[in-house]
Formats: sequence, C-alpha cells, structure tokens
Amino acid sequence: MKTARILLIAPIFFAVLFLCTFGGVKAQSDWDITLRPAINFPTEGIADSKLSMGFGLGFGGAFSYKFTPQFSAVIGWGWNGFATDESFAGPKVDFTETGYSLGLRFTHPFILDSAYTLFIGVGAVAGHIEAENSEGLIIADSKFGMGWQIESGMNFGVGRHFVLSPGINYHALSRGITIDNTTTIVNFNYFSVGVGLSWAF
Repeated sequence: MKTARILLIAPIFFAVLFLCTFGGVKAQSDWDITLRPAINFPTEGIADSKLSMGFGLGFGGAFSYKFTPQFSAVIGWGWNGFATDESFAGPKVDFTETGYSLGLRFTHPFILDSAYTLFIGVGAVAGHIEAENSEGLIIADSKFGMGWQIESGMNFGVGRHFVLSPGINYHALSRGITIDNTTTIVNFNYFSVGVGLSWAF
C-alpha cells in the first residue's frame, strides 16, 4: 500500500505544479479523456472496521462528450481502496471497489469567456467490493450493484488539448460481502479529492 500511495499522490503534485506554471489557456474540443488520481476520506468505518490509514487511495478514468456548450455526458471507470487494522473479514484486510459510472456534468465559465470554468456533476455507479488479506489474496467479492455520486470542481485550460480539473467527489455504494456464510453490508461512502488531467480532441 505504501508504494500505491506514492504512485497515486505523486501525479497530483505534478498536476498542481503544471497548473501553476502553464494554466490559463482555453482548451477547444467536445470530446475528452481524463485520468484522475485521488485521496479518499471515508465518512464512516467500513462495516464498523477500524481504518488503518484514516484515508484511502483511488484512481480513475473517464470519457466525456460535450453535447451542448454547458452539458457533457460522462462515462468512467475507477478503483478505490481502504486498509483496515481489524474487520469482520479478519486483521489487516484491504477493501477495494472497482466499478463504472455514468453521469451528467454541467460546466459554466468562472468569468465570462474565461479559460477557468466551474463544474458540477451527478451520476450512477455500478461497482463491486473485494476483500483482500495481508498476503494479497482475494477472500471475498461482492456482486455488482448500483450506487451514486456527485462532484464539483474547476477546470483550467493548459493549451488547446489539455485541461486540469481539481475537484471533490462524494461517492456512495453499499454491497453485501459474505465470509463463512455470514453476509455483512459494507458501505463505501467517502469524499474523494483529486486532480484530473484531460486530453481534449
């Protein structure tokens, strides 16, 4: 998990550095692909488990199409995980969620005709949750189920084809995980803070 933390946090640092250096140019396109590393903050313990880190890590990608100047359809994929000291699944278990999302995003200039825009979005999530022991073996896997998410943030154009998007996302998914014939409801409810890097084309 320490290596994963470095791999996911480092891109956020370099994205912010890139923004401070090159920000302020408006991107021109209706299609884009986005990569987004993030740090996740749970709103509760995972099935009353004690979180060992106090936060989790995530990574995702999305493809969007702007069908009007202000509205975009967004489809994405994501991986998000949390580590626990003690849980119903045993000690030192990592819980990870993998899933897909489909949503709608509204974007509006921060200042008229500015390269900086504000966005807000809402969407549905289809995901499943895995429990992985300290040896890296998957000991349980829930079935796919539906959840939801909302997001908000800003876009900074850094050329005709690139956009940086710092933002915050609230994500909610509840699934049942069965261990030794006992099913426990796991709530993956958390705030996600990250910086997306988009390539517009």
